[in-house]
Amino acid sequence: MGPNPVWLAEALSERMRLEPGMRALDMGCGNALSSIFLAREFGVEVWAVDLWVKPAANIRRATEHGVGDRVHPIFAEAHALPFAGDFFDALVSFDAYHYFGTDDLYLGSYSRQVKVGGQIGIVVPGLAEELEDLPPRHLEPYWQWDFCSFHSPAWWRRHWAKTGLVTVEVADRLPAGWRDWLAWNEVCDRVNGSPGQGGGDASGRRWTIAWLHTGCSATHIIVDDLVTRWSTSLTSAAVAELVTLVRQQRPEIGDAPPVLIGEGISTLAYGLSAPAGGWVLRVSRQYPAPWTWRGGRRHEVSLAAELRRCGVPVPAEATVIEEVDGLPTAILERRVVGRQLTPDMVRADPQLTTRIATVLDRMHVLDIDDAVARGVPRDDPIIEFRQALAAVDLADSDLERRVKAGLELLESRTAIRVLCHRDFRLEHLIIADGGEVAGLLDLGEIGVDDPAVDLAFLHGELGAEAVTEICTAMQTGDPGLSTAAATIYSLWPLLELAPGGDLWGDPATARSRLEALV
Repeated sequence: MGPNPVWLAEALSERMRLEPGMRALDMGCGNALSSIFLAREFGVEVWAVDLWVKPAANIRRATEHGVGDRVHPIFAEAHALPFAGDFFDALVSFDAYHYFGTDDLYLGSYSRQVKVGGQIGIVVPGLAEELEDLPPRHLEPYWQWDFCSFHSPAWWRRHWAKTGLVTVEVADRLPAGWRDWLAWNEVCDRVNGSPGQGGGDASGRRWTIAWLHTGCSATHIIVDDLVTRWSTSLTSAAVAELVTLVRQQRPEIGDAPPVLIGEGISTLAYGLSAPAGGWVLRVSRQYPAPWTWRGGRRHEVSLAAELRRCGVPVPAEATVIEEVDGLPTAILERRVVGRQLTPDMVRADPQLTTRIATVLDRMHVLDIDDAVARGVPRDDPIIEFRQALAAVDLADSDLERRVKAGLELLESRTAIRVLCHRDFRLEHLIIADGGEVAGLLDLGEIGVDDPAVDLAFLHGELGAEAVTEICTAMQTGDPGLSTAAATIYSLWPLLELAPGGDLWGDPATARSRLEALV
C-alpha cells in the first residue's frame, strides 16, 4: 500500500527530531526498509514490528545493510505490543497506522509506549478533505472497501487532539504525495512486468538501497546503474564527468560525491557541497541531449538574473556548465536553504499569503517583450484547452457542456498576458526560518500567459478561500483572477487526456478528476 516506505520515512524525518541513541518503534514496518533507513541515517535504535513479515527476513535485511545491531525485528500485533511503558523516544509508522489507529481508543494504549515529551509520527494514505458519501461516484470502479480508513489531515488532527493525550504539532499533506505513489507503482510495474499491479514491494528482484546524504537525508531506489522515478539516459559516469567540469569552474566545491536531491520529468538535480554554501547541478534527463521541452532552456540563465534583479527569489549565480548547439544540458546554481512550503505553514502564518502575492507581483510585472526576445515562449490556455477538447472524445454530453462553459468563462476575460511561472506549486516555494520566501524553483515551464495559470494549482493545494486572499493581496491582480484560476484548475485534467499528456500527467485518473472538478 502506498509509495516506497523509504521516501515516506525521509519526509517524516524532516518533521521529527531524531538523534543517535534514541529508541524508536517502527509500527507495521513491513520489510523493515524504513527501520533500516532510520538506523543508518540517524543512528537510532529501531524495534521493527510487523504481523505479516517474519523477523528472520527482516534481521537478514538489516544485517546486509550494516545495522543488524540497531534494528530489532519483532513479530507482534498492534493491540498486543510486548514493550514496557515509556520505553521509546519516538513512535513512527508508514502506511500502516490507518489499519488500526482509526479506533478512538487506540491512541491511548499506543501512546503509553513513548516517554513523556517523546514524539509520535505517522504517514498514511489519505484525502485532501473528508467525503460525505463513500465511495465517490467517479471513483466507484477503483474503490476498495478498506479505503474507508483514508482520512484528511484535519480529521487526523481532531482524532488525536480530542484525546488530550498528545499535542498535535503538524497534520498536513505531503506535497505531491500522489506523484510518489504513482512513481513507485510504475517502478514496481517495470520490475514485476505486471502493468497496473505495481503496489507491491518488487521482492522478486534484488534491490539496492542507496543511502545518499544531504543536509538531512535523501534516498532513492537504484537498480543496476542509475534508475530513477522516470527513465533517463544519464549515467553515473556522466555525472562524475560533469562534476569535474563544475569543479574546474568552481574550485571551492569540495570532493564530496554529488547527491541526487530531486528529480522531475525532464531534470535530475544533484547537491554539491562547498564551505560557503551548497550548489545544485541540474542535468537534462536525456543527457547528453539538451533540454528541448518548450524550446529548451537557452533563455533560463539570463532570465534568472533578470528575475533576481527584480526581487524574484530564484536561485542565484546560475551558470551553464555544458550545452549543445546553444541549448544547455547542465546548469549550476546556488542551493536555496529552507523548507518546502506546505498548506499547514500557510494556514499557520497568514503573512505567507501576502509573501506569495509579492512573489507573483514581482514576476508578473517583468517586460514580456524582453522575455520573448530572450526565447521565452508565448502561451494561451484557451487555445490549449480548445485543441485538447477537439482531440479527446469525452463521450458524455453533460461533461462536454460543462467543459465548454468553463472555456467560455475564460474567453470572456480581457486578454491579460504576463510572465508566468506556469508550474507555481507549493513544492516549488522554499521558506526560510524567518518565514520569508527564500526560493522559487523550477523555471522549466516559464512562459508569457494568463496570470490565472500561476494561481490554478494553488486551488488544489490551498483551496479557493486562500487563493482569493492571495489575489486580493496582489497589486497586479484583476477582478476575475481567482475565478479564472479555479476554472483553469478544473479544466487541467483535459490536457492530460490529450495526445502527449501521458508524458507529464496521469491520463489514467484524469477523466475522473475532470468529472469531479468541472
